Amino acid sequence: MAPSDYWLFSDMQRVLGEPHFKNRAEVDAWLKTYFASKQHAWYGEGIRKLPIRWQKTLDEYYTGLNSRGIPLSYMYLVIAWPEMWSTDTTSNINFLNSLLTRAKQYLSNVMIITNEQNWNTITGGWKPSLSYIGLWWMNVTGDGPNGESLPNFDGFKPFGSFNDTIQKQFARNETLCGVTVNKYLILCSGLDGVQNLEFRVSVPSSADSAI
Repeated sequence: MAPSDYWLFSDMQRVLGEPHFKNRAEVDAWLKTYFASKQHAWYGEGIRKLPIRWQKTLDEYYTGLNSRGIPLSYMYLVIAWPEMWSTDTTSNINFLNSLLTRAKQYLSNVMIITNEQNWNTITGGWKPSLSYIGLWWMNVTGDGPNGESLPNFDGFKPFGSFNDTIQKQFARNETLCGVTVNKYLILCSGLDGVQNLEFRVSVPSSADSAI
């Protein structure tokens, strides 16, 4: 959700729309002053409205893709960066529950990308009773080879309502053949019923890079 998409930022939008900043430092200084001037109620109102806004965003996203013949059957939801969430775990749970419930109207599966530490900090160890939710386990300690974990599922311990997982991120922002990638491990079942480990890489988005 962009600031321009939300009424609470209307005055900031007007000011930033005027080309009077000389450099990035001036923009940063203005933003710091702007947010420091706001009362707690201003942020509280924004947080209260977020579930409705995100439900509307999901509606528009699904409808837009579907109308163009692009099927959407699953969604990945990143639960990370505790410092960007409310410290009130009940508010976080209510927000996630409303979003996940709405997602079920359109999708057959929702994958939660998180780990035990992030999940417990953000939700207080919430155990959602939703059968269509799966876990994409994040298990990296930092960027590059030094932040890698082993390419297997050893060490996984159940948390929340996630008793197991078949997908894992075990490396982040590594250089492979001159390209920066993330590395993943996925447990797949073949036509013969035998389970195999499949390794994949992807070019990280800004969200992946910050996990």
